[in-house]
Amino acid sequence: CGPVAMATLGGMIIREMLASKLSLDNRTVVLTARLYGAAGDPAAAIHYARLFSERFDFRLDVEAYAALVDACVENDAGDEALELFEASLQGGVESHILEAVVVGCFRLGYLEDAVGVVHGALDVDPGCGMSSTLLRDLVFLLYRRGLGAEMATPLLDRLFDVTPVVE
Repeated sequence: CGPVAMATLGGMIIREMLASKLSLDNRTVVLTARLYGAAGDPAAAIHYARLFSERFDFRLDVEAYAALVDACVENDAGDEALELFEASLQGGVESHILEAVVVGCFRLGYLEDAVGVVHGALDVDPGCGMSSTLLRDLVFLLYRRGLGAEMATPLLDRLFDVTPVVE
């Protein structure tokens, strides 16, 4: 059964679950995001995530946001991934979501957006715990693309400002 057929079957199952008054939660959002991400339809994953969270009165958690971001990145839906990241900041910065969005920006060639995501995360939580390897890769790519002075140096200055020095 191909991805589109799986999504069709998934849609039928979701409609049955909604009709049966089951209580859906973040785990359902994660599974739905994976299903519709594999089917190439991240918009459907986002739609169902919003529907479930509104109808069953729960906030999306880290795993749900990460699965939705992954579905968007897998399908070159960078703008949607960035919107999800912005929405996820309401609950604080989670390094897993932050890194998924930055990696997605890399894959889609949105280096400026990747830098904006890091700055946005630092605005919300200076100790957001982003991977030093990922930051190194971002700075390296910025320098390789000729954006060192314009973007990498200010980012490094900002990181040095918020990172405690260990002596």
